Amino acid sequence: MSNSEWFIIPNLSQFTDKTRSIVYNNFGSWQNKSGLDILIDGIKETEQEEFNRILSHQESLLIIRENIKKEKNKKTNKTRYVLNDTMFSDIIHKLNDRMVSNIINILTQKGLIETAFDNEANDFVFWINDEQKNNYKKPEAD
Repeated sequence: MSNSEWFIIPNLSQFTDKTRSIVYNNFGSWQNKSGLDILIDGIKETEQEEFNRILSHQESLLIIRENIKKEKNKKTNKTRYVLNDTMFSDIIHKLNDRMVSNIINILTQKGLIETAFDNEANDFVFWINDEQKNNYKKPEAD
């Protein structure tokens, strides 16, 4: 790749916050957004605490660091982080996947959903824990 296809991240912490905002603000959006529409500025103050519980800055930073390139200048010994479009897309998808996983985990811990492993599907299955209804019946699982 040529240097023009790489983007320098001037502040990793700010980049992490902005990227988290993109993931959060576009969660569940089925519209095909184009251009700068996805770059909504930040998360509403009223939603920030909840979002921090769902996908923390630290957890996001770890995912981002694993998916960007670290460069160290041999003369100045300074470190910088760079990424390309593919890396950024991967980061968005991984943060979204982690957010979904964390939401499911939170709902399971609160007892709102239940989960089991389905050997036939070789995957986890989830269902709403609705014990208040008379016709409540847990699915069979190993």
